[in-house]
Amino acid sequence: MECDTHALALTPTGHPDMSERHASLGASYSDRYRRLGELVDLEKAIEYKARALELTPDGHPDMSRRHASLGVSYADQYRRLGKLADLDKAIEYHTRALTLTPDGHPSLSLRHAELGVSYSDRYQRLGELVDLEKAIECFTRAIVLTPDGHPEMSGRRASLGVSYADRYQRLGELADLEKAIECHTRALALTFDGHPRFPSRHQNYALSLLHQYDHTGNLVCLTNSLHSFRMASQLFAGAPRDKFQNALRWANLASKQSLLNPIEAYQTVIDLLPQFIWLGATTNQRYQDLSLTDNLAVNACFAAIQSSNYSLGLQWLEHARCVVWNQSMMLRSPLDQLHTSYPELATRLQSISGQLHTHSFDSQPVLPAASDEITPEQVGQQRRHMASEYHNLLAHIRQLPGFESFL
Repeated sequence: MECDTHALALTPTGHPDMSERHASLGASYSDRYRRLGELVDLEKAIEYKARALELTPDGHPDMSRRHASLGVSYADQYRRLGKLADLDKAIEYHTRALTLTPDGHPSLSLRHAELGVSYSDRYQRLGELVDLEKAIECFTRAIVLTPDGHPEMSGRRASLGVSYADRYQRLGELADLEKAIECHTRALALTFDGHPRFPSRHQNYALSLLHQYDHTGNLVCLTNSLHSFRMASQLFAGAPRDKFQNALRWANLASKQSLLNPIEAYQTVIDLLPQFIWLGATTNQRYQDLSLTDNLAVNACFAAIQSSNYSLGLQWLEHARCVVWNQSMMLRSPLDQLHTSYPELATRLQSISGQLHTHSFDSQPVLPAASDEITPEQVGQQRRHMASEYHNLLAHIRQLPGFESFL
């Protein structure tokens, strides 16, 4: 991102690469939004991608890609804010991108897949079967156009599987559920261990198996579903935010089906909560993320009470409700014992903690600037760097004898 920003600053007005500079920076902002979930990054992505589209002349070979990229960001914004106008824009841009992509183009399958995702989103919002049929049509066409061995084949299969599962839930035809399970089985088989989308493949598979259990009552389906729910939220691979959402979905379903192990599910959610409410974000962003967890604290506590584990329920209630406060208190905790045993580590941790605590509430620089001007982007980079250093230092300290439970 730093390189993209610098490249744009060095590109003179009117330069033929100006649109590509904006597009690259927009893509970087989009990637960081998907990793960290900060809305300002998504807004920047749309801003730079829109400018890239404006600067791209008609007939340019990248015109289709510009429309598609902007469509992806509007779809992301719809999922974040829920504004139907954003989803309509996503469909508009993806449709235009598909129209501009000639037959035989290597990105044609991607254009169909991206349009299918937006039709699927609109079906989820409005419930109109025609949108679901269009989604299935787009995903099917995308698979036909994707060559064997292509790295995106697993994603194409997974998307089609989700839409077949949606149609099964709508129409109740067992053939659709069987197709959904077949697609998700193929998607899992095509996804290697460690792939960032491996957790989501398991999540989709788990949901379809749960539908199959509801239809057949076969406990094997439920057992396999539980295994995939675990994998979806406990694998090392994947973005922390995605794994948290997977675990939350598992917990919500487990609260209605006890054989899905609600205690394990909620424990997984609680364990992932600090990664979702990340210390590297501002306090305002963390509280905004916390609002997305619905009634997690109450639901987790209720699950523990139902299993007669009252102390665990109280622990979860306190932790889930006070995660941001606990993070702030942790940054201000005394380090006397650490100072005695490892004074250099204690001094470094105290310095980082103090800076993070002070600057989590505003957009001021975490470190003194070398010049009089520092951009909000640089401020954010500093804060995220300090948060990563804090977590790495904390992990190192917890490996030392006598400090296994430090903070």
